[in-house]
Amino acid sequence: KQRQVAARTAEWKIIYKLANNEYKLYNLKNDPQETNNLFLKEKSKSLILIKELNNYLTRVKLMRKGEIKQILDEETKGYLRTLGYLQ
Repeated sequence: KQRQVAARTAEWKIIYKLANNEYKLYNLKNDPQETNNLFLKEKSKSLILIKELNNYLTRVKLMRKGEIKQILDEETKGYLRTLGYLQ
C-alpha cells in the first residue's frame, strides 16, 4: 500500500505519493474520474495547492507536538472559543 497525502478544493485535487515523490493534480469538475494528471500543465495551480498541502501538514505536525496554539491567529482562537474548542 502506497502512502500518500492529498488536498482538495471544490474544483481541484492534488495528491502527493511519498514513496516515489510524485505529485498528481486533477480538475475534479472536468475530470471527476481523475484520469488526466495536470500537474505539469497547470503549474500555477500546482504550486498553490502544494503550498496549501504543506501548510496543512505543518499544522498536523504541530498539533501532534501540542504546539498548535502558536500558529492560530487571535481571530481564529476567538472563533474556536465560541465553538467550545478552546478555553
